[in-house]
Amino acid sequence: MFKVRDSKAYRENKIRGFIATEPGLAVLMASAHFEWVVKRTILKVGHAPTRPLRQQLGAVYGLDRYKDAWREQVQHRTGVGLAGTVQNWSQVYDAFKLRGALVHGAGSTSARFAKRHVDVLLQAAEDVEAAARKCRVQLYRRLRARRS
Repeated sequence: MFKVRDSKAYRENKIRGFIATEPGLAVLMASAHFEWVVKRTILKVGHAPTRPLRQQLGAVYGLDRYKDAWREQVQHRTGVGLAGTVQNWSQVYDAFKLRGALVHGAGSTSARFAKRHVDVLLQAAEDVEAAARKCRVQLYRRLRARRS
């Protein structure tokens, strides 16, 4: 869907471009973008060696598991959990409920409803990116391997 080198602006424009014509796809893309930002931040800010951490993150899905991984790997540097880092956490939770319904074929969405959730997810990704910047980490650059 996206490459690491794709800029934040490119990603956001691409996602927003689907709201009018494919609102469900826009929500799914915004969700995937948020998850990528969270995982990338955990990989770059975390303390564990990169290879095992990447394998561990491969099994992480769902907001509660992201919060656990953040607590284990990132919170020691930021002083704040993932839910505290994201200003609109309860709205992100609602957006993920919609994401789940779309993925499992249990719902659909209008452009207006999708836009609200896309905006929430993109702002949440920005909140996480801001936390990464405070740790002097650039998410859109190549990942350096950390060894034990």
